[in-house]
Amino acid sequence: MNVYYINGLHCDGCARKSTSLIASIPGIRNLSVNFITSKLVFDADREIAFAEIAQSLQNTNFKLTHDAPSFVS
Repeated sequence: MNVYYINGLHCDGCARKSTSLIASIPGIRNLSVNFITSKLVFDADREIAFAEIAQSLQNTNFKLTHDAPSFVS
């Protein structure tokens, strides 16, 4: 299981949009994005680089990060 966080999610629509973009990366499976916690969780059939995921979000206001937002405990 891989876990990252996405800054800039404000609603369920943002979560759906980011999910759709990330799901287009070959090898990603069991993907979920929670806009309340900003958490991205997925499994992969191959090693997926952080930069590859970040690139899938490049034309949005979303920013991929390794760290949980300060409001998530």
